[in-house]
Amino acid sequence: MGDQKIITVGITDLCEMLDLTRSRIGQLVKMGVIPKPVSRGRYDVEASVQGYINFLTAGVSLKGVKQQQNEEYWFYRTKLMKNRADIAEMKLHRLSQSLIPADEALQTWAILVDHWTKRAEEMLDCSEAAFNAGSIREVNAILTSEIHAMLNDFANTEIRSAN
Repeated sequence: MGDQKIITVGITDLCEMLDLTRSRIGQLVKMGVIPKPVSRGRYDVEASVQGYINFLTAGVSLKGVKQQQNEEYWFYRTKLMKNRADIAEMKLHRLSQSLIPADEALQTWAILVDHWTKRAEEMLDCSEAAFNAGSIREVNAILTSEIHAMLNDFANTEIRSAN
């Protein structure tokens, strides 16, 4: 075992390997999870990776880590999971406020199409009467007015969830 050469890396490489920040590496060194640097800024790769893996997979007690630090780890891990769940719940709530059920949209569109069909029939009746009574300009004005009224109805229609 004495012949085994220790492979060391700098803090930047260790950060990349473990996907951690420099400050988090420093915290883990203080907690005893990752061994102190072998030489100035150089960490034993094998010991550091094993220590971090043990830290992440440890159950109730962590080897070489004080009980208070273990409790702190679980507290912050639980807090992180709760925060992630809260964020997911907020996103879901926001989505549920901006989306409506498909059956409600279908029902509203069916009512609107029925309404517009009746308006179109009325418009045809008006245009026939206008055509018989006046000039092309008058017919055009009546049709334009009716089309604008229908488009305004369309633009101002809100579909709201019954919830």
